[in-house]
Amino acid sequence: MHRMARMTKPKNSRQWVEYFKANRQKLLFIPWEDDYKLSQSERASISESLRIFQLGESSAGRRLRKLTAHHAEKICDSALPQAMNLFIQEEQRHAHDLGRFLCMQSIAQKKFHWTDLFFRALRRLWNFEVCLSVLFTAELIAKSYYRSLRKATASAVLQRLCTQLLRDEVQHLHFHCRNLAILRSHRSTISIAIREKCYAFFHSSTLLTVWIGHRKVFHAAGMNFRQYWKQAQQNKHRALQDVRRLTRRKKRSSGINFYRMRLQFQTNDAMQFLDITDRVTSALRKTKIRNGIVNIQTHHTTTGLMINENEPLLLQDIQRILNRIAPEDESYRHNDFSIRTVNMQPFEDKNGHAHCRALFLRTSESIHIIDGALSMGRWQRLFFIECDRPRLRTVNILIFGLQS
Repeated sequence: MHRMARMTKPKNSRQWVEYFKANRQKLLFIPWEDDYKLSQSERASISESLRIFQLGESSAGRRLRKLTAHHAEKICDSALPQAMNLFIQEEQRHAHDLGRFLCMQSIAQKKFHWTDLFFRALRRLWNFEVCLSVLFTAELIAKSYYRSLRKATASAVLQRLCTQLLRDEVQHLHFHCRNLAILRSHRSTISIAIREKCYAFFHSSTLLTVWIGHRKVFHAAGMNFRQYWKQAQQNKHRALQDVRRLTRRKKRSSGINFYRMRLQFQTNDAMQFLDITDRVTSALRKTKIRNGIVNIQTHHTTTGLMINENEPLLLQDIQRILNRIAPEDESYRHNDFSIRTVNMQPFEDKNGHAHCRALFLRTSESIHIIDGALSMGRWQRLFFIECDRPRLRTVNILIFGLQS
C-alpha cells in the first residue's frame, strides 16, 4: 500500500483505489491550533473568493457516480466506481477543511453561487465525457488558484492547506487524464480534434469567468491578467499532452483487449445445475470483443463448471452419477471434526461428499469468441454446478481478444 502511495501515476483503476486509500493516511499536518486572524486587506482580497471555491469543492457527486457506474459497466472496469467515489471523498475533504478555516476566521460559508450552479448543471445535463471535462478544467484552474491563494495570505493554516490541496489536485489531473484517454482511444482523429476545439473554447470562457470573480486573489499574489492567462494556458497544454500521449498508448495497445468481471448469484438447491450461458453472453456483448477467448472460473471447491446439453433428463442422469460416485451418507474423514484440524471455520459444513463430487468436474471453462459470439455447438450450454448447499456463489470471467 505504501509503495502504491508513492507512485506518480497509477495506471489502472485498482491502482487508483490503492492510491486514494493510501493518500488519506498520509496527509500533511495542518496547524489548526494557529490563532492567526486574517488582516482587513487579506479578508478583502480572499474571503469572498474562498467562500466560492469552498462551495465548488462540496458537491455530493451523485450524477458523477451514476455516470461512472454506467461507463464502468460498458468498459468492464469494476474498480472505476470505487476509485471515483474515493476521488469525490477527497474533494469533500477539501470542502470540509476550507469550511473549517472559514469558520475559524468567522467567515460564513456560501449556500449557493451562480458559477457553482452553472457547472453542476453542465455535469447533470451532459454525459460522462462532459463531466470529466468540467472536472479536468476545475483541477487545472485550482492549480493556479491555490498557488496564488498561498501567496496571498500570511496564515500558516491556509498556506499549509493550499499545499495539501495542490498535492491532491496534481494527482486528480492524472486521474482525469487517464479516464479521458480511455474515452478517446475509441474515437477517430477528426472526432478528437473537434472535441479539443470545443474544449478550448470552454476552457477559455471558464478562465475569463474565474478571473472576473477571483482576480483580487491573483492580484494579492502579484499576478496580472497576462501572467494568469499564460500560466493557465501552459497548464492546459501540458495536461492535454498527457491525455494525447495516454490516448496514443491506449490505441496502440488496443489490438488485444482484456476485460475482467465477476458474476455473483444465489444457488437454491443442495445439488443444482445453473445455466449461466446467457449471463456470460451478456458480459461478452459489453466488451465488444469480436474474436478471442472467454475463460470462466469458479472460486469454490465444492462447485464445478460444465459444458453440456440443457436437457432435464440428462441433467438428472449426471446428478445421479455424481451422487453414486460420492454419496452424501458415505463416511468422509473431512467431516470428522474430532480429528480434522486444517481449514476449520466457526460453522464448518460436513461436506466431504461435495468436494469429492467437484473432483470429477472442472473449475474453469474456455470458449472461443468468433464474430462477437460464443462459439458453441447447437446444444451446448455452460453450467455452474452446485455440489454442496444453497449459498452466494462467485464466478470470475476473463475475456480477451480483438475488438475489430
